[in-house]
Amino acid sequence: MPTAAYRPRVVALVTHLRCPGAPSPMARLIEQVSADYRQQAHVEVIETTLGKLLPLARELERRQQADVILCSGAAADYLRQHLSTSVQALHLGEHDLIRALALAHTRTRRVGVLSFGQPHPGLAAMQALLNLKVHEHTYTRLEQARAQVAQLVADGVQVIIGSPTVCQLADAAGAQGVLALDSDSLCHAFDNLRIQPRRSRKPPAAQPFTTRYRFDQLLGDAPAFRATVQLAQRYAATDATVLITGESGTGKELLAQSLHHASARQQGPFVAINCAALPEPLLESELFGFEDGAFTGSRKGGKPGLIELAHGGTLFLDEVGDMPAPLQTRLLRVLQEREVLRLGGCAPTPVDIRVIAATHCDLPARIANGQFRADLFYRLNILRLAVPPLRDRLQDILPLFEALLARHGATPLVTPQLQPLLPLLLRHRWPGNIRELDNIAERAALCAQALVGADGIGLATLFPEFFEHVQAAAQPLPASESLRSLGKAAEAAHARRMLDSCDGNMDQAARCLGVSRSTLWRRLRASYG
Repeated sequence: MPTAAYRPRVVALVTHLRCPGAPSPMARLIEQVSADYRQQAHVEVIETTLGKLLPLARELERRQQADVILCSGAAADYLRQHLSTSVQALHLGEHDLIRALALAHTRTRRVGVLSFGQPHPGLAAMQALLNLKVHEHTYTRLEQARAQVAQLVADGVQVIIGSPTVCQLADAAGAQGVLALDSDSLCHAFDNLRIQPRRSRKPPAAQPFTTRYRFDQLLGDAPAFRATVQLAQRYAATDATVLITGESGTGKELLAQSLHHASARQQGPFVAINCAALPEPLLESELFGFEDGAFTGSRKGGKPGLIELAHGGTLFLDEVGDMPAPLQTRLLRVLQEREVLRLGGCAPTPVDIRVIAATHCDLPARIANGQFRADLFYRLNILRLAVPPLRDRLQDILPLFEALLARHGATPLVTPQLQPLLPLLLRHRWPGNIRELDNIAERAALCAQALVGADGIGLATLFPEFFEHVQAAAQPLPASESLRSLGKAAEAAHARRMLDSCDGNMDQAARCLGVSRSTLWRRLRASYG
């Protein structure tokens, strides 16, 4: 019997600043062009935001749903740094540029061209041919593209040629964006999909489930955090179930990985699954696996679930508080009996696993609301670890920020460009915790030079989250002021308000005010006579 021709699975990811309600012109264009390639490849078009691009691509890779990911140049360059799946960029060709410039010529004589990575060598000849004044800029990051668009608009350029994201930035800035890709570019991209068939895929059981983090990599000297780490190190010597609680972004999975790495199971797999990321039917099959023919479309021969794949190691259930109620009952049996029954199966399979669960939810409150089983809670809540939020780790903020800056290739935070950030970092409430701090560090690394000079971009523009919903009493003094300049009565009142806003924490209040603890104490003592 002849073997069917191999058809690679191509997923075209169209990125936006925020997803449109209807299919975008770029998505419609890809759908139209890819219709001619249905015999050569399975093509799927997915529109997403820039913030969700990497998680979506990682999920496609984890589920082996894409042989090639197709996207614009900047997005492709970003994904290549994080994925092993082949990522192909949609490049602006000479024909695209001529077409876009000709279109712009009908509307204006001054045009901006914003390109990813490098300039176009033939642009000078094209602008002479079309009698256009072309302002060309390049970018490698979103914030850089945003700044370049703002500069073009400030220079009086009203038509800007570029990628879909550049066009959105142009439209938002009051200019007109012209898409720099057409059907010819897409045809060229599809023609160049040289993908070899995957002759032998390793089964999921052969995939490595390893850890990246250890206890000695967890930075922080705050007493609450060190107490949690020390307790986790004790728990690593046991096989009992651990429940890790803490707000989103505090590093619960890092702690779980460190715990596994320090345990006797470190040579075994560390299998992590986010219970809130998948719909109930998919989560059930992923967790428990299924037998051949268990449901329509199931893989021939069946598939082991993640619980089975964790045999001999650790099963990490992230966001367990969001697990659907029917699956809570099945998980309870796994914890009680240490055996798993696949979907459509008749005989359970014994498993040797250590379970670590994590949640940002208030599980007792969910139990009271009927959203979480009390018996499952008591099965999970044997050893308890509470990860403190970043706002309770004030002394750790600057060391963590400096380490994150280094990860993003920036100079230390003691440089003059980043000095104005220090009081803002210390007064912020950090609702996103270390994940939010990492975002700020990456932005600071990219934009540090923009903070220099009288014409530099303001802090409120680059870091708006530091200036939203800030209580007046909790704001540090401007750099040009000090407590001494306010006069004794005013400085004492300000010091008392700051101390109240810091819940009586003298060290935190002193840092936010930019004075020593002893100076703050003298001001407070004088104010009370």
